[in-house]
Amino acid sequence: DKSKGFTMMAYKLALAAVALQQASALIAPTTLHTRFAQRVAPLSATQDESELFVLAQRLQRRMQSAAAATLLGASLVLGPVVTAPENAWAAPAATKQNAATASGSKVNKDADSLLRYGLPIDNKEVRKLQNQIELAGQDTKVKRIGAAIGDFKDARNTIKSQGPKMLASVRPSAQEEGKRLLAEMDELLGPAIDALGEQTGQGSVQERSSLDRAMTAQRQCADKLTLLEELMVPENFKVTIPDEYKNLPALQGRATVQFELKKGE
Repeated sequence: DKSKGFTMMAYKLALAAVALQQASALIAPTTLHTRFAQRVAPLSATQDESELFVLAQRLQRRMQSAAAATLLGASLVLGPVVTAPENAWAAPAATKQNAATASGSKVNKDADSLLRYGLPIDNKEVRKLQNQIELAGQDTKVKRIGAAIGDFKDARNTIKSQGPKMLASVRPSAQEEGKRLLAEMDELLGPAIDALGEQTGQGSVQERSSLDRAMTAQRQCADKLTLLEELMVPENFKVTIPDEYKNLPALQGRATVQFELKKGE
């Protein structure tokens, strides 16, 4: 509601700016100079023409400022409500979770997370769980303890309440494995919450220990989440390759690549 309110005000400010531009254009500097000169000439016949022009310009600026205040007040108080376009609140095509090439400090740069988002699955419950687990890791890293505890608790509630809906997308042959992974994730989240809830001094060895234990549990939970999401990929899934590229090597599935780097002379 606040964002819509600010957008409405922006629309009205834009309209006021256009009206002001039109109003200020009604009085040209030369016309204003002539009228002003006619008024002050009987009082100061010895004044130079250039001085009168400067005075006229000052008067024009003051009139424009007054017009701006008047138009702005009228547009905000008396003006009709401007309706935003229908697509003004449309969601962006990509989000910070799956936009790997966007800019900004909150862009997802986690390779494992991007690989999870790249899986050909359609289950909003498991995506919600993924977001909660990954957010818990981010908050723990920056010592947002309260937020991290909330993320871990949200993830645990999602497992308990949405587990059946997640299992509905798991392949029939892997149902038991899916149940086991959900149970193991739930077991990992508890110790993570307990570790962050310990009363430790800021910057102390005890604080470092609690953060490390929480991060270890979070990473293990994320790894099991990856396995769960892989169980949701349909059996014998293959990407359709266009005919012009069928003669080229293709990778069907996941692979691990090893690089050997040699230091240059």
